[in-house]
Amino acid sequence: SNTIWINIPNADFENLIIYNSLGQEMKSKRIDNLDLVAIPISELTQGSYILELSRGQHFIRKTFIKK
Repeated sequence: SNTIWINIPNADFENLIIYNSLGQEMKSKRIDNLDLVAIPISELTQGSYILELSRGQHFIRKTFIKK
């Protein structure tokens, strides 16, 4: 798929960042408390990535694989 949809139930985040497996920032987006976010990932190559949602010192990280 070329788009990731993220449903954020409590919508308490400001930023979204995608890192590659080396920790390099590949994409970032300001999401400002949205509860549903679409992230185009067509420019990312196949591999493992880390998606981070953050607000100040509070963050959540999840891994995903682009095939």
